[in-house]
Amino acid sequence: MVDDGLEGRLLPLWRSVLNRPDLTGDADFFENGGDSLLATQLVAILRMELGRPTLSVRTVFNAPSAAEYAVLLARL
Repeated sequence: MVDDGLEGRLLPLWRSVLNRPDLTGDADFFENGGDSLLATQLVAILRMELGRPTLSVRTVFNAPSAAEYAVLLARL
């Protein structure tokens, strides 16, 4: 089960990096203008915000929405 608080922390980061204030938690990063460079930027922010320096860009490809990413992080 996902921590709604975690998804709530992630979603503003997705919105900011993609410059999409209307983005929902289940919106796919790559279907909404994301690319590998923006994924790299997002992961750099996530590493700082979440204090998880080992996160990789691959995680965004494996879990491209804020909701999916929250589930992935809960499992790590």
